[in-house]
Amino acid sequence: MTRSTERPAVTTPPTTGLDEAGALRHQLADQLAYAGHIRTPAVDKALRTVPRHAFAPEVPPHKAYANDTVATCHSDDRRITSSISAPWLQADMLEAARLQPGHRVLEIGSGGYNAALIAELVGPTGGVTTLDIDPAVTDRATRYLAQTGYDRVRVVSTDAEHLPVGIVPDGGFDAILVTVDTWDLPWIDALADGGRLVAPLRLHQYTWAIGFTKHDGALHSDEPLIVCGFVAMRGAGASDTNRRTVPGTGVHLSWEDGTPLPVDQLTPALAREPFVAHTHVTVGGQEPFDALTHYKRSKRPVSNSAWRRRGCS
Repeated sequence: MTRSTERPAVTTPPTTGLDEAGALRHQLADQLAYAGHIRTPAVDKALRTVPRHAFAPEVPPHKAYANDTVATCHSDDRRITSSISAPWLQADMLEAARLQPGHRVLEIGSGGYNAALIAELVGPTGGVTTLDIDPAVTDRATRYLAQTGYDRVRVVSTDAEHLPVGIVPDGGFDAILVTVDTWDLPWIDALADGGRLVAPLRLHQYTWAIGFTKHDGALHSDEPLIVCGFVAMRGAGASDTNRRTVPGTGVHLSWEDGTPLPVDQLTPALAREPFVAHTHVTVGGQEPFDALTHYKRSKRPVSNSAWRRRGCS
């Protein structure tokens, strides 16, 4: 995806006289704007206003304002179950959501910081609901949102696969932002016609952050973003990777749909001395190479123009 190198039409506030966190916050926004991740004055202002370090007190300010993720919750086996996403990706997704003052927005996958950014964008006349399946995550989000003055954000503990009664406003949400890796989009009915849904969608073992607009009951992808990574969806909407390991090789195969095939017979082919052939193709950072991935194509034609629940039409 080609990004503009032009800065937003805003005046960068001076960093002199600010405390360490404030100076780091402005430096991060400068970096994101220069790289083209920030493209509008509204997103620029939000990122310069919300104190990211207040939502990540476990790390020093310079790490909280690094252009990288911050892990905030872990499972018993030390897997990351919740994190504050990388700022460049948050800026990209917020820009793709096209939020306006007064919008009603649902965030799926809580944490607090991104919900505060959304609250800045929709203003006091808008509404923000953020939800997560893990009570530890929502408790944390509730605490830090209150401490930073964003207690008008509604925080809900629930499984996002089936939204509770009363969550969806009349007419639907103006925008839905998903901040967990998902393979399905079961929130179409919760979105207003003409509304935006931005989600990291798993396709052929890659996760793409994609922007959709709802028209006539279907989601139309009109702004593909970039390959990214998120914590996996949990609960009823979790995906089954159907992963199989080829014995003695360390090679793993995954089936996104259908019944996995036996893999034992691949061992002789993968255990022999490898043959290396150079392609002379260089893949840069953040450059997807999913077209080079081997996968079995379906004989049934599908359209990429519109997404409906568990399928295309």
